[in-house]
Amino acid sequence: MGTFDQEYSYAATGYNGKVAFNIGAQYGEKAYFGLNLNSHFLNYERSTFLYERNNNATSIVNQVGFENNISTIGSGFSFQLGSIFKLSDALRVGLTYDSPTWMTIQEETTQYIETVRTEAGENIRQIVNPQVVNVFPNTHYNHQEK
Repeated sequence: MGTFDQEYSYAATGYNGKVAFNIGAQYGEKAYFGLNLNSHFLNYERSTFLYERNNNATSIVNQVGFENNISTIGSGFSFQLGSIFKLSDALRVGLTYDSPTWMTIQEETTQYIETVRTEAGENIRQIVNPQVVNVFPNTHYNHQEK
């Protein structure tokens, strides 16, 4: 029998936001109109690493390290329309329309694995790092604001 030790690391960073362009107009003394055009963006990166070590005499592999990285980038568009009608000096009625947010998301992953095994009393390190970026098809979706 031996002992096992596992370590797990998780790191993530990112942001999302919206830039709005606005315009308003007045028609006569009783009607007001507005339009917002919005550009949405997001950027998110996450990295996880799992390391396992053991000193079990019957185990061929003594150490394993696995790293997984994902990158997510997105952009989108939405708009709002609004109007206010002045029915009298004391009463106004407003209408608004919020469009869905049309987004396109791009994701990529990379992976890496490393092992250490003992053969004839000697530690042998094996690294599989293909330096391949897995690019997934773009995802398109509509998100209705509430």
